[in-house]
Amino acid sequence: DSLRRHLDAKGKLFDDSERVVEQAQGKVLEAQKELQRVIAERDALASSRGLAVQHADAALRHENEALKRRVAQGGQIVQDAKDAREKAEDRCRARLEEAREESDSLRADNAKMHEELLQLRSVNPEEAKRELAAARHENQSLIKRISGLMAATAKSKTLEEALQQQEEHKRELKGAIDSLSTKNAEALREGHESKQAIGNLQSRVSELTKEAHLKNRELEQAKRRVLQLEEKEGATRELERANDDASVRVKELTDEVRSKEVVIEDLRARADEARRRDGALEGDVEALRRTVTEYWARIGELEQQVSSASAANASKDETLSRIASSKQQLSEQLRERDAEAARLRERSQELESALGAARDRASGGDTERDRLVKENERLRMQMGNAHEMMRELQGQVDEQQQREGSGADEKGDLEATVGALQGTVRDQGDVINRKEVEVEALKVSAEDLRRRLLSVSEENRSLLQQLRSGGSSDASHAKALEGHVQQLRQQLVSAVEMNQAQTRKNGQLKAKIAQMRDMVAERVPDEGVRTSVSSAFDSWMDTVDQAKAPPPGHSQTQEAEEMDRMLLAALNAQQPRAAGAAAGSGA
Repeated sequence: DSLRRHLDAKGKLFDDSERVVEQAQGKVLEAQKELQRVIAERDALASSRGLAVQHADAALRHENEALKRRVAQGGQIVQDAKDAREKAEDRCRARLEEAREESDSLRADNAKMHEELLQLRSVNPEEAKRELAAARHENQSLIKRISGLMAATAKSKTLEEALQQQEEHKRELKGAIDSLSTKNAEALREGHESKQAIGNLQSRVSELTKEAHLKNRELEQAKRRVLQLEEKEGATRELERANDDASVRVKELTDEVRSKEVVIEDLRARADEARRRDGALEGDVEALRRTVTEYWARIGELEQQVSSASAANASKDETLSRIASSKQQLSEQLRERDAEAARLRERSQELESALGAARDRASGGDTERDRLVKENERLRMQMGNAHEMMRELQGQVDEQQQREGSGADEKGDLEATVGALQGTVRDQGDVINRKEVEVEALKVSAEDLRRRLLSVSEENRSLLQQLRSGGSSDASHAKALEGHVQQLRQQLVSAVEMNQAQTRKNGQLKAKIAQMRDMVAERVPDEGVRTSVSSAFDSWMDTVDQAKAPPPGHSQTQEAEEMDRMLLAALNAQQPRAAGAAAGSGA
């Protein structure tokens, strides 16, 4: 919020400075138009005066009697010129007062801006320095324009002084015309000198006009540079906003990638759990298959025993001796059956523990867990039924010792028991088939999970590509920002060079003013007039020196050099920061 308020204040400050610059530019344009009009009037006046001098020279050559009449006409023209000059002086004074008031207001605004920049410097030194440099640059341009306006006013004063000198020459010429009867040659010489002075004045006016045109062109170039700087500042703001949007997008993509990674880790954990459950179920199925195989082997042995028992019962009527042996074999078979029943009980306990472990492993999903619990209960009931059948079979075998005469009934009971055991084994085979179907379903779910993992991996790759593209766009934005900073730096350096060139031009202008002062002092014979002319030229030079109103003890050149050094130091300090920011953006 403080940064936003700071930026808003900065924008208002720039808007106010732009309005002040526009007002100053309007005043400068009006003053330039007025100056051009005054120059045109003075050119016309100078041309009319040249014609009057030519007519006076022709009259001096041809007749001395018509000289007084033409001198009277020249006096009338001089009077008209005086009136025009007074009007022009009044207009120039009014314009000069307006320009001075505008300059005072601009200086007051600059002082306020300087105080605001000092306040901003306490908040953020780096931004305050940059804003202070920009404000000083704008103040420098405004002061240059005001100095140009004051220089133009000073030039108008020079022209007025030249006109006064011309009028003095006219008065001297009029005094010389009164004594034309004896001093025709001297009058002709003075006429030629006045022609030369008028030619010099006309050349000087043309030079001043050219300089005014140059000032206008420089002002237009400054306006174009200001517009370019505003456009580049807007482009820089757009790039900053684009950089902020790209940073937000990169952050969003990073958060999305992290969420996808969490989902991937969850899916991987689920896949590992599914693989472990598949392995456990496959182990349970293998154990069940081994148990069923053992049951079938035991059933085959029981069938053999039943067949042997039926053969023994068929042959008991033949020999009684074999009955005793068959009883002994039957008792041995019963003992073996007891041992086999114990082994079957151990196997059933192992099967129950395996089913319990399978039930514990299958507790991941609610529906699958319920289904496995139901299957486990059903298998437990079947195993209980099998145990009951085995106990009944053992009881029947125990009773067989007491049933010597009922071999056929025992054979039927044994066959019924074997059929029941076969049905139990078939039921267990069905259970095993269902377990295999469940294993296949788990494999299908694992394949579906693998496909989801592949799709998530594709999404991650696309997100990584987007991140890389976002990084390349950030690098391109950083390069564009660095290019804009370099262009702004070059423009500021060119502005500093223009400031130095303007300082040199001011020095040349002062030299020309001194040369004109010396030339006019040589041509004016009157000591009082020479003193007034020299003081006027000195005041003009003082106006050129004080156009920027520097503080006491500082000249215009010193202040310009100090401003240039400050701008160059700010640019040199900003260059490493811009390079570091560009390197950070590229990284």
